[in-house]
Amino acid sequence: QATRINRAGDLVDIPNAFNTIRSDTDQVLGRVGKNYRTFDNAGAFAFADALLGFGVEFDAAGHYAESTKVFLTAKLPEGITVGDSDLLDLYLLFKTSHDGSAAITAQITPIRLSCTNQMNLAGRTAVTRWSARHTAKAGEKIDEAARTLQLVDTYKAEFEAIASQLLATEVDLAGFEALTLQTTSSERLQKGMLQTWSNSP
Repeated sequence: QATRINRAGDLVDIPNAFNTIRSDTDQVLGRVGKNYRTFDNAGAFAFADALLGFGVEFDAAGHYAESTKVFLTAKLPEGITVGDSDLLDLYLLFKTSHDGSAAITAQITPIRLSCTNQMNLAGRTAVTRWSARHTAKAGEKIDEAARTLQLVDTYKAEFEAIASQLLATEVDLAGFEALTLQTTSSERLQKGMLQTWSNSP
């Protein structure tokens, strides 16, 4: 049961509101409504175990935002090849929250996560995504997440088509300088992009 302190200084219950609490530390993670259903980390990601049979490999897992949010990444068995030899790995990113701020989600990303900035970038740029709210029926919807694998082929086809088009597009230094100005107003980032243009193999 969620509580608050009223103007008189008394601790009173908040109707139809409940706290989610971390069982090992008793840390309050968030305040949720009466229809919210909790899923511990194992339960939230249990459906991902079924993906192992398709050659998916678990890559990383962790928590952030003071343990209120957790994630799991898994590498897909086949990536994307741009041109003749430029191989780009693909990952499934699973996320959920324990504070009521986000649904259980699964999405495809070419980004191998190593920090929360990359996590945010992967979320903003996701092309294919599946989600289920923390409601009474969420457990049933989780079983559908494995069907996101069917979206991988569509994602790969679209990505490879766009990459091939970009690969065939000639850009000179002046054109790239114009692109850096459109991309960011930071002179530091513009300089870094131009250094990559000149020095990166």
